Amino acid sequence: MKLFYSSLLALFAAGCLPNAQPDQIIVTGEAALEFQPEVFSINAGIRARRENQDEALAEVSERLSEIRETLSLLEGLTHLSIDAAVAEITPIHDAVCLDAADYRMEMQCPIIGYFGALSLRVEGSPAKSSGSALSLLSQLGAESVELQGYSLKDRKQAQENALDAAVKDARQRAEKIASAANASLIGPIRIQYGEGFRDTGYDGGRGTLNSPPIIVVTAQKRTVKPNIDLNLDPQPIEIEAKIVAAFEIE
Repeated sequence: MKLFYSSLLALFAAGCLPNAQPDQIIVTGEAALEFQPEVFSINAGIRARRENQDEALAEVSERLSEIRETLSLLEGLTHLSIDAAVAEITPIHDAVCLDAADYRMEMQCPIIGYFGALSLRVEGSPAKSSGSALSLLSQLGAESVELQGYSLKDRKQAQENALDAAVKDARQRAEKIASAANASLIGPIRIQYGEGFRDTGYDGGRGTLNSPPIIVVTAQKRTVKPNIDLNLDPQPIEIEAKIVAAFEIE
């Protein structure tokens, strides 16, 4: 307690010095908010092995079309985005020749077929449909199907909400100190977050960054369910914020 009041006296005394900064209370503010996940993300692959390139490419294309059409009909799904930007067709060389070939001579081995591969990134809403989407993708022939996780449609807004809460927490702490020192609180006059201390123009409602557009799944007369109903439990997403705030006192 003695140390606390000694610090306050030192703080007030600083205001008496020439060109000194206004008397201030500097506190930290912290917040951790939980949000229910809204979007799921799944990575998957489509693969085909055929005798020629056209056949391999055609099979990959057919599977992709079926996935796009059928997955959009998944019961309960409201939003869907399928990114199929990464694809390749590679030759398959004779295995016996490859085993006997010297280094850098593999390409001289005869080609016995072609391997087509396509990588998919699927995002959809609501988050609770993730298990059904994963199961249906597997049913439709996708391989290496893996749930990457969950996210929010507007994470920037959630971060703003957490920042608001952190600023409120800092004010409450500063008010307690000011009350103990019988002083009035002004501000905050500066807030530190990100790169460092800055003059505050803090506005809890300032602009947000919208998430990329997601394809809206229109209402369908027909819906589909996977053969195996996989019920997953998306866990809340925690968004944290921590600031250091300076409040002028008088």
